[in-house]
Amino acid sequence: MAQQLWTSLVILVVFRDVLIVGGFLLIQIFAVPKHYDPLYISKLNTGIQIILVGFVLARLSLGAPPGPADLVLSLIVGATTIASGLSYLVRWARILARPEQAS
Repeated sequence: MAQQLWTSLVILVVFRDVLIVGGFLLIQIFAVPKHYDPLYISKLNTGIQIILVGFVLARLSLGAPPGPADLVLSLIVGATTIASGLSYLVRWARILARPEQAS
């Protein structure tokens, strides 16, 4: 069976998730421990990831070859994954820079 998703995209998504969990753990250890809501871009990213996986699974079940929609969805997932990861890095940096004002 041919590869359905780019290996680099899968690695990027997993790396972002590890980054988020690692950042959260650092904040809990070095700053004011509290509940932090997910960022909007993160929710959007997760939704688009689900759409991409659902699309690929549906396409495979129909026996259709990869097409432009695969490329477009993959690029959108890649862009939102990078934006989400960077947004979390900025959030964690701000919290660590001012732990007493963490919000």
